Amino acid sequence: MDTELVGELVEDSAVVAANAHALEAVDELLWNRTLRAEPERASAESLLYGAWCNATFEGAEVPIESLRSDAADSSPMGATATATLRMYAMVDPDLFGRAPLQALARMHAILAAAAPGGVQGQPRQGEEVVDPLRLKVQAPAAELPARLQSLARLLTSSASLPAVQVAGIAHAELASAQPFERGSGLIARAASRAVMQQRGLDPDGWSVPEAGLRALGRPKYVAAIRDYAAGSREGAVQWLVLHAQCVAVGAQEAAQRLG
Repeated sequence: MDTELVGELVEDSAVVAANAHALEAVDELLWNRTLRAEPERASAESLLYGAWCNATFEGAEVPIESLRSDAADSSPMGATATATLRMYAMVDPDLFGRAPLQALARMHAILAAAAPGGVQGQPRQGEEVVDPLRLKVQAPAAELPARLQSLARLLTSSASLPAVQVAGIAHAELASAQPFERGSGLIARAASRAVMQQRGLDPDGWSVPEAGLRALGRPKYVAAIRDYAAGSREGAVQWLVLHAQCVAVGAQEAAQRLG
């Protein structure tokens, strides 16, 4: 999605209102005295909780304490959850502002290492994808280079656009195009967090937007991504409003959990 079209979407009145609410919730979190007194602890706990929420949302449900102690079992669910946490731990938010495709490749390489047999760090060449949420949407492999280049341009050249909404577009583009054979959803949700951090909305990564998605629930999320993938302006607006709402809820839950 090009920058001009994103600029039109973020001016929609419903998107503007949702964005303002999300900013208010995140700003309130950033002024939390408990978190400000222990910023490193807050960042580490947010990262752990966000990775756990992301993995469980995908179906890799393991006790969060098993991730904290690096004691998740070696089952497919345990391996996915562990790999998700490792991916979160190595994400460099600043790289999303300089070389977002490199950042995505690094994220995918870690996830792919947990599932031998796939190509690590590269977009898929065929039409087969692992689709645990049954989104049943994806871009043809031949279109992926152009889609990813368009996303990269958005992430590196749209400093004036709202961080929440740029993160929302990045999330929806990755989740709907499914550029990798497996793990696209996990990467999409982690990338959303990283983009908001890189753009200064939540520089220390205290907020947990993934918790907002868990509160939303899988059925509504799947419907929203499908509507976005359909390509209508209405579907894109509805997704951006929903994404902003999840950011707000995630910030509020972070204040309660981390504070």
